[in-house]
Amino acid sequence: KKTVWEYKVEGTTEVKTCVPVNGGRVAVLNSREQAVLELESGTGKVLHRIAVPAKGSDHTRYNLLRRTPKETYLVALRDEKRFVEVTRAGEVLKSFDVPGLPVVAERLADGSTLCSGMFGLRKFDGAGKETWSLSPADVASEFPLLISAGFVPLPGGRILAVNSDWHYK
Repeated sequence: KKTVWEYKVEGTTEVKTCVPVNGGRVAVLNSREQAVLELESGTGKVLHRIAVPAKGSDHTRYNLLRRTPKETYLVALRDEKRFVEVTRAGEVLKSFDVPGLPVVAERLADGSTLCSGMFGLRKFDGAGKETWSLSPADVASEFPLLISAGFVPLPGGRILAVNSDWHYK
């Protein structure tokens, strides 16, 4: 019940996500620095910086960050309505355009990338071609999918969609 370490930001800077990485490090997406920062767990010292410039303000620049099995990062560029995959050297490998607010993308076991956001869900193959989608209109008769704020891949190709409604009544 005590804080063992923390990473503080100042002013309007936002860190909407953090993910564990090898060697006990933690990666954060810092809106002010416009970078993925790999931090030393326990001290918060920046060990590696990956520039990911993006349009928008501290609040609208990014959403969530995920790391792939190949140690690249999937970053939601909120104002740009897309996800990018970047290497630790900052090279953009892929860009996945989406029709609305992007929230999070994850690399699946088959090498595809599943993306979620206000548009629902979209799946892209290894080459970056869209292969599947689920929009709010597709499920409107069953439930109101407002913002697919995440997902959990399940056995048998099923997907549990996380539906965020905190912005709406």
